[in-house]
Amino acid sequence: MDTGKKQPATSLKAKRIRQDARQRLQNTINTMQKSMYTLECLLEQFEETEIDEERSLFLNRAISHLTYTAMPNFRIELLAQSQAELAMLAA
Repeated sequence: MDTGKKQPATSLKAKRIRQDARQRLQNTINTMQKSMYTLECLLEQFEETEIDEERSLFLNRAISHLTYTAMPNFRIELLAQSQAELAMLAA
């Protein structure tokens, strides 16, 4: 039997799956940090104004940012894929 060749290939695949999972999680963290910065800027503008109509606009921009920029860039589907691949490795 040629189990010597199969084991390293499996080990290399497992290593790649772990590296991909780590990178995907790091990308999510980076995206979250960028989003936090954007939201902090909006909060600063919110606090500087005394006009409620403008405050409303800043909150609207925050909602839009979270909905249309942050969430799609989190790439949750890739995190789920990595989670499934790691679960299969554990089985």
